[in-house]
Formats: sequence, C-alpha cells, structure tokens
Amino acid sequence: MPCASPVTTSTATQRTKIVIFGASGDLTPRKLIPSLCSLFCKDKLGLEVNIVGFARSNISSEEYRDSLVQEKR
Repeated sequence: MPCASPVTTSTATQRTKIVIFGASGDLTPRKLIPSLCSLFCKDKLGLEVNIVGFARSNISSEEYRDSLVQEKR
C-alpha cells in the first residue's frame, strides 16, 4: 500500500482540524502548542485552523487557555 503524499504548502489554504487527545497532559503545553504556534507563524497551517483538545480533566475552555498561558511564562 503506498504512503500518503506529503503535506505541501498548497494545503495551507484548506481548513485544518487538529484533535489533541490527553490535552491536559504535560506534553501539550511543552511540545505540541509551541510547535503548532511555530507552524502557524510560518503559514504552514493556514488561516482556518480548529484545534480541539480532549482530556479527563474537568475544566472549562477558558481555564484551559489560562493554564497554557501560565505554562508559557
């Protein structure tokens, strides 16, 4: 079975959806979010990006975003 074709810069105009399982874990703020921000700044994700996180932690979206900001500091 052939491998999927590599992602090219032409896909940056398409909608991108990213699902993070275990979003409240330690790797998300340390590795995933900085990498996604870097890709976005380099225009590799496009303008229409939806990132959805799932976790067992029972926190609101606002609390989660605040925790990411605190982790960055």
